[in-house]
Amino acid sequence: MSTAGSQEDPLAGWDPRRRAALERIRRQFKDAGGDQIDLVDELLAERHTEAAAQEHARIADEVVVEIRRGPEPTGE
Repeated sequence: MSTAGSQEDPLAGWDPRRRAALERIRRQFKDAGGDQIDLVDELLAERHTEAAAQEHARIADEVVVEIRRGPEPTGE
């Protein structure tokens, strides 16, 4: 995996075997047509979707619904 500009190597310090395995998986993904979608972008999008769903659920849990009834009908 290459790094751009001044970015640090995100795999620095990894076991060389694990690093090689990750690079091999990435190559296989690209060979299978994964050039159109970056794995990191896909993972970030998935995490953002999950976070938005959790935030929506948290907000929905805070909603209080009050049911107010008007005057009872007198039957007239």
